[in-house]
Amino acid sequence: MNIRFSPAIAESVSAPLVQYRRAALISQGPVDQQIRHVTAFVLAQMDAMPDLMKPPMRLLQLLYCAHAWLRHAKPLASLPLDERVRLLQSWRRRAPFSDFVRFHEALAVYCLAEAGAQA
Repeated sequence: MNIRFSPAIAESVSAPLVQYRRAALISQGPVDQQIRHVTAFVLAQMDAMPDLMKPPMRLLQLLYCAHAWLRHAKPLASLPLDERVRLLQSWRRRAPFSDFVRFHEALAVYCLAEAGAQA
């Protein structure tokens, strides 16, 4: 089974996490570059998941995107950063969606911390 994860959705989740967590980390470089780096890292980790875990993660991605459409009548990627942060915070308080946010956040923080340690 070949399930492809959406880079647009991954970036929409990664971007606010990079912006939100960046201040707490020692990280260098432009924010756009960090967002691309974190997004690529998250997608690589998702692609490396066992096949059994890919469909539920993809479903959560689609639900997250649909939630943005239903709540704001706009695609997730076109929402301003503060709205995406609020959307993530609302999902953080709801199980099983909180696991989806924590998964992305943990990978983003790990990726940024690793990049900061290498700098």
